[in-house]
Amino acid sequence: MIRKKAVMVLNKFHKISPVDKMDQKMKKALCDKDPSVMACSLNYFLDEIKKNPANYKDLVNHFIVILKQIIDHRLPRDYDYHRIPAPWIQTKILEILSYLGQDDEHTSKQMYEIITTVLKRSDDSAINVGYALVYQCLRTITQIFPS
Repeated sequence: MIRKKAVMVLNKFHKISPVDKMDQKMKKALCDKDPSVMACSLNYFLDEIKKNPANYKDLVNHFIVILKQIIDHRLPRDYDYHRIPAPWIQTKILEILSYLGQDDEHTSKQMYEIITTVLKRSDDSAINVGYALVYQCLRTITQIFPS
């Protein structure tokens, strides 16, 4: 809980006044063993990737691996919502991937498989959060380099 709050505070401080070596700190938080800490670091990466996606192309594989772990139910059941694993984290990662894949064929090719998997798994459920995931997948598909 403390690490999660620390990541949230660091992100807020960074928005007010840039913090030195913030990328290194957030990359460490992205690889944290606690999913809530990792989820908090996604907010920082989303903001920074919106500004300059080229600086974060090296993290595409990390985001894809995290998304695969979520889909394979490797997170605790506390993160499930109506049997869908961590849907809010999934939507955040898909949004991040949409910015990273814009006008970049090589990066987008890495994403096709995981986006298809998320789309199939979320389409099987007939609940609102499943529809939200389908919507985010479609938004991501329309923004990345076409297959």
